[in-house]
Amino acid sequence: MLLRLAYLAATSVLSILRLLTMSEHEKDAEILALRHQLLEAARRNQTASARYSISLSTVVVPG
Repeated sequence: MLLRLAYLAATSVLSILRLLTMSEHEKDAEILALRHQLLEAARRNQTASARYSISLSTVVVPG
């Protein structure tokens, strides 16, 4: 537990130091890259759930 707390504290400090040294353009680029990753993950999740819903709708017959 103590090791995990030390790890989280160290990574938080390092990420804050990294953000302090970044320019505004670098921050904007990183935000755009993270948004792109989120959109891709959502798209993959949506297509996977669509596949499941299509297969379930063919199996389930409305009564």
